[in-house]
Amino acid sequence: MSCVCGASYISFSGRYSNSPQGRAGYQSRGQRTMKPIVRSFLGHLTLLGAVIMSIFNSPAFAGGVRKPAVAGQFYPASPAKLLAEIDQYVSAGRSLSPSPSLLISPHAGYLYSGPVAGIGFATIDRTTRTVILLGPSHHHYFEGLSIPDVEAFETPLGRVGLDKKIVAALRASPLVRSIPEAHAREHAIEVQLPFLQKILTQFSIVPIITGKSDPKAIADLLLPHCGPGVLVIASSDLSHYHSNDEAKAIDRRSLQTILARDLNGFFDGCGETAVKSVIALSLKLNLTPVVLDSKTSFETAPARMRSAERVVGYASVAFAANASVHPTADIHPEIKDSLLFWARKSLVAAVRKENFSPPDSPPALVLEPSGCFVTLTKRGELRGCIGQIFSDAPLVRVVREHAINAAFHDPRFAPLSPSEFPEIDVEISVLIPGPEPGSPLIPIKGPEDIVIGRDGLYLKLPDGRAGVLLPQVPVEQGWDVFRYLAGICRKAGAQPDAWKHPGASLYRFEAEVFGETPAKGCQPDS
Repeated sequence: MSCVCGASYISFSGRYSNSPQGRAGYQSRGQRTMKPIVRSFLGHLTLLGAVIMSIFNSPAFAGGVRKPAVAGQFYPASPAKLLAEIDQYVSAGRSLSPSPSLLISPHAGYLYSGPVAGIGFATIDRTTRTVILLGPSHHHYFEGLSIPDVEAFETPLGRVGLDKKIVAALRASPLVRSIPEAHAREHAIEVQLPFLQKILTQFSIVPIITGKSDPKAIADLLLPHCGPGVLVIASSDLSHYHSNDEAKAIDRRSLQTILARDLNGFFDGCGETAVKSVIALSLKLNLTPVVLDSKTSFETAPARMRSAERVVGYASVAFAANASVHPTADIHPEIKDSLLFWARKSLVAAVRKENFSPPDSPPALVLEPSGCFVTLTKRGELRGCIGQIFSDAPLVRVVREHAINAAFHDPRFAPLSPSEFPEIDVEISVLIPGPEPGSPLIPIKGPEDIVIGRDGLYLKLPDGRAGVLLPQVPVEQGWDVFRYLAGICRKAGAQPDAWKHPGASLYRFEAEVFGETPAKGCQPDS
């Protein structure tokens, strides 16, 4: 499994021969009369200088450009093949609203981590102008941070220049040095660049390899440079070389740490410093983490792995202000606002025992039949959710009906009281039509067909029991695909592995999900 990276630093040994030929190949008379400790010290300096000069004069840094080190190994060296592969991965993702300011992205060979990385890169703002990349050092141990003394990075898709202004500002910190050995063979930053080159038009980078450093100090250093047009990416894989089941359990703990934004929490992955630096930034910027996808190398490339005994974990996690991972389809913002207004107006009329019907001449879209769900939350906690997958009624009528059902007829909750209305938020999930006319459902076989954040699940069992979970549920719960499958089975009142039953029918569906802004409009007393 040559394309999955190791989990720990590999220290440079610094071994050399103590003979004159081994140190410098030549000794002056003055050198021969020095004390052995001084000669040894000078030998180290000579070797260090030679190593540094050889690295900067090597093809890796030719002409002030950091050349690709893993093209043809971790990703295709052919530009056409590389672009096609990236297209495949990114097209499986959906937009995030708003776009993330921070992102955690895996860095293994594309065959393994590309499907997960693509889900993350699909969410980024296409107008981003500067990308700050934080990645671990797999080949050289050091303390602090390193930004290479080059003008650009090169991949098969071309060159990307450094943001000279930000780099100059960061170099003023004693934390930052240029350590050539940390960059020459490192893949953690390099593998992110082709994705960025495919998605962004004009952008520059700040490539930072992290040594032993305090994530809080790194966040303090980067904070002044965060803002509109700037994206910070932490490059990291998760657990390494456990069995698939063990890896999933370990990775869940790491993702829980990220979702809790716990700087002291458990994390098993090669980019811990980079990841926790992003967590520290998210605390300062008040950004919400959303797990977009999480898989192991066995899940993404089972044919190549062949065995589930030694796998590597990957995740894409986005951080945004009040992030919503729901897909954006064709519903105009004004129509969304109208549907939300009518849903709330229906609730107000119901609590007042008044009659209310949405207008008979809204935009044509909301008159079309569509399945939908209406979710009510109170202080961020579920207060009711009712809906239907199939509908012959116009969307506007279905929204009204299920707003009332969610408030007063969800068997899990007591009917909504008038005093609760000021604290209630309304969210609507409109199901997107699938390939079969009249149905949003797409048959699937199992976990390999599910994308967290994109797919809702519907499970129908042979005995008639059924369950449905909306696309936002696994994201809000921090579930991976297998916990999501267990959750849909429990929702159907069955055992966690009931989806595997030969007679079970498993489907995915997509939905456009939108909710109220803080201004909720009409209340029971308005």
